[in-house]
Amino acid sequence: MIKYIKHIAILLFLHLVFSFDGQAQTLTDLKYFGLKGKVKKQVTTYYTNIIEDSGEWYIKDSNSNYSITRTFDKEGLLNETIQKGINTDNRRIYTIKNSRKTENFFYSKGKQTNYSKYIYTDSSMIEKEYTLNGKLSMKISSFFDKNLIVTSEEIKNYKEDQTLDSDIKTIFENDNDGFSTRFIKLDMLTRKEDVYTLNFIKRDETGNSIKALKLINNNPYAIQITSYEYYY
Repeated sequence: MIKYIKHIAILLFLHLVFSFDGQAQTLTDLKYFGLKGKVKKQVTTYYTNIIEDSGEWYIKDSNSNYSITRTFDKEGLLNETIQKGINTDNRRIYTIKNSRKTENFFYSKGKQTNYSKYIYTDSSMIEKEYTLNGKLSMKISSFFDKNLIVTSEEIKNYKEDQTLDSDIKTIFENDNDGFSTRFIKLDMLTRKEDVYTLNFIKRDETGNSIKALKLINNNPYAIQITSYEYYY
């Protein structure tokens, strides 16, 4: 559970510069998330205690289980991510060089525990995370189509002795706006499969989602409430 919470947002935290058919394409984090406008800060809060009334889903308990805060620079690149939840207080700081991520530093409850390095190809990005003593703790392989839209991702976690602890592959389905509205998570060790769906309920004036319903295997799981700050 700790590893899942720690890395859930990494499925989306990417910034790449690739070349396809001789034309360079740049993908900022804002573009990757499908966000519109010059977003400076995004705060998403998840509520799992929800109730249905006349076909609509509402938050029953205002105490959230989890929240994630992302801050972006003026070029649309991710600077920092903060995760808060039950027994969770994580922070990840990103280093950008030549218009793409090169490394990040992970802190848990104020103490650095891990760091990551990135490797790029023309259609993929590999993030390798290490403990402070240099042991590989995680490897994320992300794959993209020619429009730099993520199509699949595989996260492998490693034990202290460097043997494989878990291996989860995710296949993404994206809508026309670039949002991942449906994705399939497959446990490569147990072959267990789960389908995640995100239904957007309300957007702000810029077109970004401010309320959405998350379903797991077609069962409503949480309501996501998101607020934004913009550069002007």
